[in-house]
Amino acid sequence: MNHSYNVCKRSRGLFCAHRSPHNLLGGTLVVQEGTTKKLLFDGGYAKAERTSPTSTTYGYTLSYYNKDHLGNNRTVVSQNGAIEQITHYYPFGGIIADLSSGQDVQPYKYNGKELDLVHGLDTYDYGARQYYSILVRWDRMDPLCEKYYSLSPYNYCGNNPVRFIDKDGRIIRDSKGNIVYVSSGEYIHVKHAFGIDGILEKGYIFTDNGQPIVVYNNNRGAYKGWDTDCHGYTFADGKYWINNDQIEHLLKGDNYSNINLEQAKSGDIVVYYENNEVEHSVKIVNSDGTQYGTIVYGLGGLETEAHCNTLPEGWNSNGEVLFGIYRKEQEDRVASEEEIEELQDRIY
Repeated sequence: MNHSYNVCKRSRGLFCAHRSPHNLLGGTLVVQEGTTKKLLFDGGYAKAERTSPTSTTYGYTLSYYNKDHLGNNRTVVSQNGAIEQITHYYPFGGIIADLSSGQDVQPYKYNGKELDLVHGLDTYDYGARQYYSILVRWDRMDPLCEKYYSLSPYNYCGNNPVRFIDKDGRIIRDSKGNIVYVSSGEYIHVKHAFGIDGILEKGYIFTDNGQPIVVYNNNRGAYKGWDTDCHGYTFADGKYWINNDQIEHLLKGDNYSNINLEQAKSGDIVVYYENNEVEHSVKIVNSDGTQYGTIVYGLGGLETEAHCNTLPEGWNSNGEVLFGIYRKEQEDRVASEEEIEELQDRIY
């Protein structure tokens, strides 16, 4: 059997040869026979078209995606407001043909992933794996399947695609991005050095490698300052109180990298140490690579309002203060309900 193939290059990485010149397995630039056809961007794409049938110059027209809460592209709208494509889905990603139109306009559909129609396989490209929505299964085992012993290594989103999405075929994520929290069932009486008491629930959040981190949850209406501390504000969206002794475990378990000041940028985390013990943490707002040109943002003590300072002023002490700058390259993992149940079993 003889096949003819067109080469479809992408702007970074390798290229692939497919029967369809528009079938990219990732990337941002669609090139056909040496000519740029599309430039992909978040929220849509720019399509190259000849300015006239005989012209050798091209102009670009913009098309935009309208997405639902799971990131599915439901409609494609031109820069003039005309609807170019309508796509309705079954829960696991199959396309409802009778309710959809313009399916040849562009291939990015369910979860915003490319629908690969080569050889009639009709799979979605998630990067780590291909997803076959008809069978509701991946084409290969989950590379992190040991994290989900109770589930098939081929299942999609814990069999709950209405609530969960999967960004790259590796990890199930809650579409709301909530931090996984497991209560210990214990309530602790706490008293700050300022003399303010509180009753907090002891619980756990979990690093990417499954390491439990002890946190405290102000769910009984104690003074608002107990809602979170500097570390909870820096590492846990300001939802929990995290003590100093948990930070080294958190940095290791979430695979943070130590960064030189000259490389620091917005979003990096600064941890202050006094006498070799963790004392404080903040986030970097911006940095020019110098201490006084680096602006940090965070909480302190029982304060309820965050503050901005230069890096040296971020922690005041009479002793010697050192700091480390840390960066997490990958997004936080968020577990499925099944994994949460397993984490609860471990705690209880």
